[in-house]
Amino acid sequence: KVLVAGGQSSIGTYLSHSEIYDPSTNSWSVAAGMNTARTNHTATLLANGKVLVAGGILPSYLSHSEIYDPSANSWSVAAGMNTSRTSHTATLLTNGKVLVAGGLFSSDYLSHSELYSIDQMVNSGSDLADQGSPDVKLSGTSLFYAWHGVRGSDAGGNTSGGSNKGDDNFDWSKVIK
Repeated sequence: KVLVAGGQSSIGTYLSHSEIYDPSTNSWSVAAGMNTARTNHTATLLANGKVLVAGGILPSYLSHSEIYDPSANSWSVAAGMNTSRTSHTATLLTNGKVLVAGGLFSSDYLSHSELYSIDQMVNSGSDLADQGSPDVKLSGTSLFYAWHGVRGSDAGGNTSGGSNKGDDNFDWSKVIK
């Protein structure tokens, strides 16, 4: 099944509505609405079958996060990110944590990331720049992320192919074990 949550209507209204598409029956059903309307957010399927929705815009930039529980058809407020962001990525890692990277805040491209764990989602997010014991491992390569045609790479937020208006002092070595 596919969860579609939030977005923006054709007349510019920000939406909190959710629907579920079932490909086996080729049908849509109404699901519970999110607590906060938003667009340009991420939705990440977690290992426990729940969905983490993070960030976005309404028209202000959001740090809010929510978790959808399909078995209860309900949303619960989760810990907010340390940084409001939109148009970012959120990737489920093999250790069950979610890496939120990049995105935009106002007209600034963000070059820092945050790491969420299932345990922290109901309490707080972790800013990777401040995390003493990281869980992300990189081996002999740069980490690349892309959004809106701008590339970011390696330690210090160095970029190629576009400008980086984010935090040039981010130290990726803190996320490499």
